[in-house]
Amino acid sequence: MPTPLRLLFDDSLEQLRAHASPNLSAFQGVIAPILQAAGAGRLQPAPHEVINAIEVEGEGEVATLFTRLQNTPRGQPMDARTSYALPLFLLDEPDPVEAATIWATTNYAQELSQRLEGLRRDAASVERMLEHTRATLAELQKARDKRLAHEQGGHVIVL
Repeated sequence: MPTPLRLLFDDSLEQLRAHASPNLSAFQGVIAPILQAAGAGRLQPAPHEVINAIEVEGEGEVATLFTRLQNTPRGQPMDARTSYALPLFLLDEPDPVEAATIWATTNYAQELSQRLEGLRRDAASVERMLEHTRATLAELQKARDKRLAHEQGGHVIVL
């Protein structure tokens, strides 16, 4: 059985297909905290920002909500467009805000793990370069000391 959010989403899609200017404020009010919990952004309340298109992508895995910013909070006209991507499985969750929070936190943990692994690889590479540079420096200093000793008749003067 579809969740109330899934029904509202499907109804919103149908309204967008059937009407030139549908009223999606109910859907917008429900979806805004889910988008925020998923880390997709902050959808401003209608009438400032209105959903004017929804595209379903990737074999029904992701919905992208396209919005238009009607005017700024100061009432000045503006026609800025924004998009918000949302994994569709959240529409079928009993608590979509909680599921969105878990999903976003899981993604962030994976991102941090990948960054940490990259930093470890970088650190190992830098360590190898440092060892090589120190070995090269030791050879250069040894050659210099040898040359100076030879130039000074076997005596090295250290300042």
